[in-house]
Amino acid sequence: MADISANQPLRFWKNTVNEETIVLDNSSAQTVYRGHALVIDQNVDAVYAVLFDSGLTLATGDVILGIALEGFTVLTADTETDNKIKYATWGSVIGFLMSQFGTFTDADNGDVVYLSDSGTLTVTASTNLKIGVIHKIEDGYVYVRLTTPDQNA
Repeated sequence: MADISANQPLRFWKNTVNEETIVLDNSSAQTVYRGHALVIDQNVDAVYAVLFDSGLTLATGDVILGIALEGFTVLTADTETDNKIKYATWGSVIGFLMSQFGTFTDADNGDVVYLSDSGTLTVTASTNLKIGVIHKIEDGYVYVRLTTPDQNA
C-alpha cells in the first residue's frame, strides 16, 4: 500500500458521521483527497490542519483531527482562511475499501487501527497514526470508529 492519490470511495456505517470544518495550512502547497487523515502538525502550524501522509513525521503534541470528507487543493498564495475543508471526526464510523487500505477479517473487530501512510491501515502501533477501532468488516470494507481528535503521544 502507499499514499492515496485520488478521492477514496468511503462508506459510512448507518450514516454515522460527525462532520466538522477546519482551515488547511498554506505554508506549503498540498492536495487533500477524500479519505486523507488531517492533523495539526505542531512543527508546521499549531492552528491549521495539514494532510497526513508518509512524508509527515508525527511528534508529541500533534493532534489527529479526523478523515477528509472532500478533496481540496491548497496553494501557498491562497488566503489561508479561505481553505476550509469538511472532515469526519470522533464517533464517525467510516468504511475504507480493503483493496485500497489493507485486508482485515472479523477476528480484527475491536482492534485499534493506525495509518502507516495515507493509504495503509494497520493494527501495528509503532510510529503510526492512531485513528480508531475496527467496528465491522463487510462487503470489502473495513469500518473504523474514529477516536479522533486525539493527541499523538
